[in-house]
Amino acid sequence: MSQSSPTDVHTRRRSHPPPTPGTTSNQPQPQAHAASASAAQAQLSLSRVSEIAQQGVTSKAWLYPVKGILYLIGHPSLLRPLIPTIALSLFVSLILTVSIFGAFYLPLAGLLAVFNGPIGFLSAATVLLSLSGTAVNALARSLFLQQALERVFDQVLLDHSLLILLSHGRELKKSHTGRRLGAVLTKPLARFSPRAILTYILSLPLNLIPLVGTVFFVLYNGVRTGPGWHERYFVLKRLDKREKEEWANIVPEDSFGAAAIVLNMIPLMSLFFTFTTDVGAALWACDEEKLAGKAEGVLAEGRTATAVPQTSAGHVDN
Repeated sequence: MSQSSPTDVHTRRRSHPPPTPGTTSNQPQPQAHAASASAAQAQLSLSRVSEIAQQGVTSKAWLYPVKGILYLIGHPSLLRPLIPTIALSLFVSLILTVSIFGAFYLPLAGLLAVFNGPIGFLSAATVLLSLSGTAVNALARSLFLQQALERVFDQVLLDHSLLILLSHGRELKKSHTGRRLGAVLTKPLARFSPRAILTYILSLPLNLIPLVGTVFFVLYNGVRTGPGWHERYFVLKRLDKREKEEWANIVPEDSFGAAAIVLNMIPLMSLFFTFTTDVGAALWACDEEKLAGKAEGVLAEGRTATAVPQTSAGHVDN
């Protein structure tokens, strides 16, 4: 993925003359070193966030979740079978979101208003929206959502005639209209792990920092969760652990994951946007396969596509 290299940020430190024997320092030396190290770490974190944001905007990977919305709405044959699941998802979202806000919003908003002023009410809403979105997704994926997401992903690949890729993980049956999906041939994808949920929840306090805290929260979780949206693609490509790591180093998943986090924070609609983001991930996979020379089960120019393809969202030279 070709992106402009981020500008290095250097921190200038004021030089202080060494203390003379007889003079006393206003602050113990270890504390001064700790404060200096904390400032340097904060500077590095800010630089990293700026780098991720710049790369994400340049790569345009964040557009794929938006493309997923348009694709799902524009393809009734794909949307129609999902209506019962989406309706159930909206019901679960409504119950959990109203329950969480009813129980925690006023106490949390009052507490944050003491420290952040009027912004505290907005910070409380942001925290609870993130928390409710996580709770809804964790519950839905563990009960009924995961299998539907895999089927939607595979259906998008089938719509783009990626038959060989699909045959690595699902039966393809003939029908009067062409091909249709059959039984799954691979193990079900892992559901939300307790560690992933815990990490997400522990990052929620970032939203308490006015304005910039939510940006840090979105980018941090975008980096962490981005590659997970292509787990089904990795299974179909039969990538091993090393190849997955290569993919994560090459493909700009950060901004894709960040866009997914933002959509997940929209009240009551988080599970619907989980489907559309899944569609967006499948569309990205289709673009990768086309760039690798594979379409309609035919190898382009007699070459087998590489395990980690050139990315349609740009390329970063390491």
